[in-house]
Amino acid sequence: MTHSPVTTAKHRFCIVNCYPEASRKNFDLSDVGHPHDLFLDFLRREAPRASSEIVYVADPDFALPPGTTIGDFDGFIWTGSDLTVYHQDDPRVAGQIDFARTLLNSGAASWGSCWGIQLAALVGGGEVALNPRGREWGIARGIELNDAARKSTMLAGKPEKFDAFIMHLDEVTRLPEGTVSLGGNAHQRFRPRCWKTETLLSGAPNIILNTTCMKWVV
Repeated sequence: MTHSPVTTAKHRFCIVNCYPEASRKNFDLSDVGHPHDLFLDFLRREAPRASSEIVYVADPDFALPPGTTIGDFDGFIWTGSDLTVYHQDDPRVAGQIDFARTLLNSGAASWGSCWGIQLAALVGGGEVALNPRGREWGIARGIELNDAARKSTMLAGKPEKFDAFIMHLDEVTRLPEGTVSLGGNAHQRFRPRCWKTETLLSGAPNIILNTTCMKWVV
């Protein structure tokens, strides 16, 4: 069992909020908080000496914090999004794809929410499409690990079959070359790798994909 904090290192993270401005305003009107707040809370508990800065990648004026470059951060944490990754004519999506590809090419480490597996798959050379089985909402049932998953240190101690909190409408239909699926369920053929939630998709040469997360590994 893991005990907090996981690390006392002075990491510097960039939290990439992937929701467009209109959606963020709705969060404020509903008083439900913002996705990046969940990561800030997690980091306060698990990495208390880390520092974090938030950017809004769906906005037309998106840029890294003034005076910083990709190399100034130890990692990039991506939230989910209510956009659709294959709507590449939408500038709110196209800009995120460009930034994700830039990070991948730079070797920077990234970890992202459900939106992350779709971005990671796309920029890694895979494909994403509307899931013909419809939206998987609330809890994904019966996620099963495969043989490759049992060798993953990130999945050590995970049950052979489990449920997980999720919400997504699209799915990865073709994995990037060299990527190994770690499992799935009746609704989603490919499950990503995840930490503390559902885990199931691991790695091309320098990419690990996650449903609630993606990690691009140097």
